[in-house]
Amino acid sequence: MTYSARWAAVAAMALALLPAAAWADGPTTQPTNVGGAVAVAQPSTQPMAMTPTTMPAMGPTPLVSDVALDRARKYVESSDRYLHHSRLKRGMKGYGKTVMAGVKIERFNVEIVSVMDNWGPHQDVILAKLSGLDLEKTNVIAGMSGSPVYVVDPRDGKEKLIGAVAYGWSAQKEPLCGIQPITQMLAVNGVLSGPNAATNPSPGKEPAIAAGDGKAPKAFLEMVLNPRKVEYAQAFMTQGGGKAKAKSSDSPTLLPLRTPLMVSGMGQDVILRSAATLKDYGMVPVQSGGSAGAGEEADHAKLEPGSGIAIPLVSGDSDMCAVGTVTDVINGKKVLAFGHSFFAEGDTKFPMGPAYVHSVVSGVVESFKLGSPLKTCGVLQRDETVAISGTIGDSVAMIPMSVDVNWKDLGEKQHYNFNIVKHRFFTPQLVGFMIDASAVGWKNLPENHTLSYTAIIDFGDLGVYKVSNISSHTDTLELFSDVVRPLQAMFRNPWSVPPDLRSIKLDVTVEEKTVAANVIDLKLDGRTYRPGETVTGTVTIEPYRQPRTTMKVKFELPHDLAEGTYTLQVCDATDAVRAQSREMPQRFDPRNLKELLQSVQIVTGNRNDCLYLRLPLNEGGLAIRKAELADLPDSKAAILAQSDRNEAKPFSKTIVRTQAGPYVFNGSAAASFDVDRTPKELITREGEAGK
Repeated sequence: MTYSARWAAVAAMALALLPAAAWADGPTTQPTNVGGAVAVAQPSTQPMAMTPTTMPAMGPTPLVSDVALDRARKYVESSDRYLHHSRLKRGMKGYGKTVMAGVKIERFNVEIVSVMDNWGPHQDVILAKLSGLDLEKTNVIAGMSGSPVYVVDPRDGKEKLIGAVAYGWSAQKEPLCGIQPITQMLAVNGVLSGPNAATNPSPGKEPAIAAGDGKAPKAFLEMVLNPRKVEYAQAFMTQGGGKAKAKSSDSPTLLPLRTPLMVSGMGQDVILRSAATLKDYGMVPVQSGGSAGAGEEADHAKLEPGSGIAIPLVSGDSDMCAVGTVTDVINGKKVLAFGHSFFAEGDTKFPMGPAYVHSVVSGVVESFKLGSPLKTCGVLQRDETVAISGTIGDSVAMIPMSVDVNWKDLGEKQHYNFNIVKHRFFTPQLVGFMIDASAVGWKNLPENHTLSYTAIIDFGDLGVYKVSNISSHTDTLELFSDVVRPLQAMFRNPWSVPPDLRSIKLDVTVEEKTVAANVIDLKLDGRTYRPGETVTGTVTIEPYRQPRTTMKVKFELPHDLAEGTYTLQVCDATDAVRAQSREMPQRFDPRNLKELLQSVQIVTGNRNDCLYLRLPLNEGGLAIRKAELADLPDSKAAILAQSDRNEAKPFSKTIVRTQAGPYVFNGSAAASFDVDRTPKELITREGEAGK
């Protein structure tokens, strides 16, 4: 088949999907049913004046190789509710609808400037000047995204929806905006056609977890299994892991209006930290508050063209919600909004509901709406480049998170409850924000501080993750690492949908002291030991801002330990994990969710207030996946390694003893000794006299 023949076949298939009514060239006053969605004629108000100039109408757009877009175009051209942007002329005047205060929908003026076709891949954009509602002073406002725009169709004199305010230029001097054509918004999956059941599961139902079996990307494992907790936390905060949107630059670029993210119940430090993380994703966190003063008007608020729409990410003792504007509601149930993406994730499940606008804040560079969420009444199910869409009446479960903070020296206790949205990118990030919001919600951590914490994360059928540890003089970074790491691993795993995260529970105790200490040296009491004896020695410790001190350690040797020279290592929790990953690599090579959770649990399982005494042995084996075959003859090991190069991994054995101490340890030291079953000379110990 030739190139042109292939595209002709695609176009024919697109037309075959359309009902007969959609073939009409002109508008019809009858409701048209396409893919289960009914176009209902919009009541018309007074006709608006038009001032057409020399810009000719573009006429019907030819079919392109995009089935969804062709379906939407035919739907628009056969409806008396919408007007295709190809019918627009320079100078046409119309109006838009948005909320500037409370829940009252108000009108602003719109004048068509031009239509730019092929502005994006199979995408056009309408340029328009806005006026009224003080837009001359505020310019285009963040939070106006989705504001519907109407003009009169010159063919029948009816007001029709042409699209939504969606784009603007950085630091522009006048309210010139880009309007997303309604045709492109209606092409969003599931708006005119039914949702894809395979990729868009019913709200509230968790898809079955695939078993998964294969190597995970190296970069992913290096991130989620990084034993250096502070390094992991800093990398996560910096990299985020999401899909960044286009950034503003010195180049004049028409970009989606930024989405204001209303934040309440959080301190300014946390808001600034979240802003640094979210700014590259088209969101600007704004400190706001609740809608307690909204009164009765909030009780009657609903999602309708021009109303505010809120997408809660966190609710409870803290709130975070994105605010925009509803463009259209189809058949009383299907909602279109924003006119650009929220996060461009495709299928998604976020709660949605009407928003309350406290005020518009006029800025020199950017103006924005200050708002709050009202009651949720539906689910956002689709997030694409040109719009977001959801369904009124559905509901979606959020993740309950509880945090107890005990300020031990002050005798104060605080309890927080949050509900967090389930999302590949947002869930780990939001949990991290809530950790900071709780730990430093009322006061900053003291300069000298120690955190003791326990976290329990219920992953449903996959199992329960639990960590209990202590950190000192590292802010909340290690706590952040131990809680966020398993969430990042599970939600961004390469094998299947995330597990059913049911709850997060965190208990934190804050003490005004620093108990960090560096390991300086290890000195053994003797040079030669018999198998079965206990090796004793002294570790030199340097506590934070205190004189050096010592700590006695002991290590019982196995009775069957072979003769030879050995090195006893004393190290902190992190170095112990790093050594284990080198010696037992098969335990850090997960192939499914269950193994990944086990590997994460190994990384976070060591306690910082323990010294790890490690005695590497001169023996090991070969691991075939998780099966550890020890003491194999060299010939058999060579055969196995040759037969399965990708799965066979050599490993070495180490005996590990743990000794608790009064410090949070950092660093390592080592000392060598000999094992001799029948030493020729009398064995003496330097420390024996003091025993």
